[in-house]
Amino acid sequence: MQTALAAAGATLHDVVRWTVAVVDGHPLAGGFAAFGEAWGSAGDSPAISVHVVSGLANPLFLVEIDAVAVV
Repeated sequence: MQTALAAAGATLHDVVRWTVAVVDGHPLAGGFAAFGEAWGSAGDSPAISVHVVSGLANPLFLVEIDAVAVV
């Protein structure tokens, strides 16, 4: 995600909303820990919506992430 944002001249701190779809049965703790590491302690983290789904378009995928950034 950082690479895609950088291509648009943005950073993680320009993201105002995250939407995450996670396949049912897979833990969320690791993802939230990674988010905390990347985000740091800025205090103004954006809204995060998490949806637990039965599957994604490709059965090999476990997570889908959508982000909206304001640049």
